[in-house]
Amino acid sequence: AGAEQDLSAFREYFETTLHDQLSFSSIPDSRFDPAELTFCLEGLLLAQGYAVDRALFRRVLDVLAKAQLESAFWRPTKPFMATQKGMSLFPVSVEVANSLLRACEMFDGLELHDTFGSASLELFRRYWQWLGARTVTFTFNKAKIVGWHSEHVNQPNVIHVWETSQVLEFLVGFHRLLQAHIARP
Repeated sequence: AGAEQDLSAFREYFETTLHDQLSFSSIPDSRFDPAELTFCLEGLLLAQGYAVDRALFRRVLDVLAKAQLESAFWRPTKPFMATQKGMSLFPVSVEVANSLLRACEMFDGLELHDTFGSASLELFRRYWQWLGARTVTFTFNKAKIVGWHSEHVNQPNVIHVWETSQVLEFLVGFHRLLQAHIARP
């Protein structure tokens, strides 16, 4: 019973925050954060998947598509950690894309028709184009080095391991989504 109560508390937090973010998305210059919206969708699916219906999932995708019209990536606006001295850490946008990929996979399951993975292909394709343009390539000790750096740091000749690992995770997930889309009748 204790685990169910904890799960219920998670559901309430994710659901409330998700709806707050949906509301903020329709208010110009509000504190809308596409990262928090996406993380809450995935969290709600993990906590109690039946709490997410098709209409809610569609609304989240519509909001993310609208946000992507302004910027190809879903720039997080709320830090996930901040100190009183002013240090703040933000998620990177590829973590948002990975969260959305996982949410699509969870919701779609083994469905063959009208899947959110297929409906989101253009969102992911546009995001991949943005990532591709940010690829860092250089030669070190006669070896070609390829990777990515955080969008929060503008260092063109630096590769960040965390960012690069997350991009690779995105590419694997995007590939899986494309394969599922192609395999559908």
